[in-house]
Formats: sequence, structure tokens, C-alpha cells
Amino acid sequence: MSHSKIWYHGTTKEAFKKIQRDKVLWGVQPNGKRFTYLCLDKEEADAYGEITLRVDYDPVMDLDNNNFNPDSLDMKVTSPIPVTSVKRIY
Repeated sequence: MSHSKIWYHGTTKEAFKKIQRDKVLWGVQPNGKRFTYLCLDKEEADAYGEITLRVDYDPVMDLDNNNFNPDSLDMKVTSPIPVTSVKRIY
């Protein structure tokens, strides 16, 4: 199964402060559910906020917590991703 371990996530300044404070990338949706969208295309991630994050995440090692498909350009991750795997690129 071919897959990338480098993904991107766009976020707001306010949400980025929460990520730094909580030490995890783990989105909170309006309905209270927790998940994070990741995409392969940096430019797509740029469209979702002023801040773009590079995320080192291996979906195959966490298959029970994402909807990874090798043909897909994005995925939803339901597990928290530690900030040690996240780097702000702008």
C-alpha cells in the first residue's frame, strides 16, 4: 500500500494557539466531535486558515482512527496528533 507520511492542515491563529496549548492537533467540531482533516496538497490546506501546518502522520500505523484510502487526497483523523509531529510552515 503506497502512502505519504507528510500531510498538511490549514488552521486559524486562534486554533493554532489551542494546538500549542493542548500539545495536540485534534480538532473540535461545532457538534463536539473531535477529528482533524489532513490533505496532501499544501495549497488546499492554505485555503482553510492563515496558518498552514506540515504534519508527519503515517495513516497506515493508525488505520483504526482515520478514513485513509491510498487514492484519496485527504482524510479525516479521529486520534490526537502530538505537536512533535506538527510544524508550522506559515
